[in-house]
Amino acid sequence: EMEAMNLFNHITREYPPVFAATGTGDFLRIQLHNLVEVLVGNDIPFDVRFYAPKGKTLGHDFCCNARLKEALKCTDDLCAFFRKYIKEE
Repeated sequence: EMEAMNLFNHITREYPPVFAATGTGDFLRIQLHNLVEVLVGNDIPFDVRFYAPKGKTLGHDFCCNARLKEALKCTDDLCAFFRKYIKEE
């Protein structure tokens, strides 16, 4: 079951572009190196952003708190990243 839940086992060359955001207190930030390694190995476009404001700890879900300027910046960065992949008809 743990193998089935491992995201890295499901990333293939058909995987969509990835925007990964993390902060100073995100418990998953230690996985970024592994994620980048798998994305590069599968030639997946990606952008990884680390948000580290002075004197603040940003947890895993910091981007959901619209009161934080770092969350607004993260949302702007995310939208800019995916705009590159939107196909206009």
